[in-house]
Amino acid sequence: LTLMEIGLAGYIPSWITALTNLSELNLSLNEALGGTIPEALGDLSLIEQLNLYGNQLSGTIPKSLGNLSFMTTLVLGWNDFRGTIPEELGLLNKLNLLELSENQMSGSIPSSFSDLTDLQYLVLSGNNFNGTIDVLESLVNLTSLLIRKNSFSGTIPQRLFDGVEGELALDLGYNQFVGDVPSTFANLTNLTYFVGTQNTLDTNSTEDGICDNTKFLVLDCDTCSCCDVCCEGKDDGICDIHMSPYVHLGLECGVWWMYCGETSSQYDVLPVAVNP
Repeated sequence: LTLMEIGLAGYIPSWITALTNLSELNLSLNEALGGTIPEALGDLSLIEQLNLYGNQLSGTIPKSLGNLSFMTTLVLGWNDFRGTIPEELGLLNKLNLLELSENQMSGSIPSSFSDLTDLQYLVLSGNNFNGTIDVLESLVNLTSLLIRKNSFSGTIPQRLFDGVEGELALDLGYNQFVGDVPSTFANLTNLTYFVGTQNTLDTNSTEDGICDNTKFLVLDCDTCSCCDVCCEGKDDGICDIHMSPYVHLGLECGVWWMYCGETSSQYDVLPVAVNP
């Protein structure tokens, strides 16, 4: 059922929860659609794809969504959700995409997320999340991790993306990460996109191999002496370079999200360094 960008207003209709054979529900981009997510959505046991992106929904994410064992795609970005990520979402062992960007959520990534072994795309940008991201080391299929503008801290896990195939995208900008840029990243020949500006990573902690292998790389200048382009400070526009999750995930494509974004438009144009 797709009711995308049709001017829905008010609340999520109660009759939707009676559609027990529903496998897809897309109510995205209805800017006047508010209220909360009904607990009863957790009774739609056959649902695989739920897209509520770009509305005015509020409240917390119901724990009942953890009952949706066939769920592969959960998109709740650009709303006004608050509270923490329910631990129960770690029960969604078929989940491929979780998108929670630009809400008012807080807390840490649940420990149960270590069980999300099918997860490829995790987007948490523009919230108030904190804690470390160590739990994500075990995700053997994670290819896109976009978590800019939060309060994540600790070190970047050495084994993040270890053995993962496919093009990798990582945006850690505007957090509180410390320590070195993982030396293991020098071995990631498939790391297509890596932005880590406005953190407090160690000085000159980026190995040359990372600069050589990463197609699109922007870090703070004191962290990366080998970067062609880097962030010199908070007033430097380079610091704000970022990937658009909306385009990266293909959410603008219409009926559904996957495999329709153009690579060339996924992120801001990287300025070309001019050698003297």
